[in-house]
Amino acid sequence: MGFYFKLNTMRKLLLIIVLISLGLAATAQTAEEYYNRGVSKRILEDYKGAIADYTKAIELDPNNSDFYYNRGLSKYYLEDYYGAIADHTKSIEIDPNDSDFYYNRGIVKYYSGDKNGACKDARKAEDLGMDTSSFIEAACS
Repeated sequence: MGFYFKLNTMRKLLLIIVLISLGLAATAQTAEEYYNRGVSKRILEDYKGAIADYTKAIELDPNNSDFYYNRGLSKYYLEDYYGAIADHTKSIEIDPNDSDFYYNRGIVKYYSGDKNGACKDARKAEDLGMDTSSFIEAACS
């Protein structure tokens, strides 16, 4: 009886947490709230849902480089390489000094078959302070 009670109580607590989360998620209204919900969905591997939330965040705040960057990551996971490259490029246009943006765009270019572009992005990320030596070795050889 004790084990069943504990299991049943755990299920109820989990259900409460899920319902609260769904209620909060349904009321996202600011760009940051959509962005945070998108991050949660990406972690849960709901890439299409994440893209939808990042897109809404971008509509509300089109000058936030992190929104494009994270949408690009989700597109990469769906193997939408050209969409991912476009989003990473937009991140770079907004903030050209972030090495992560160049590095990740380089990764996507590498997997899309653009080794020359990947090499250039890896070198740029390294110029901005990131250690990309192993990626440079793969992309630039």
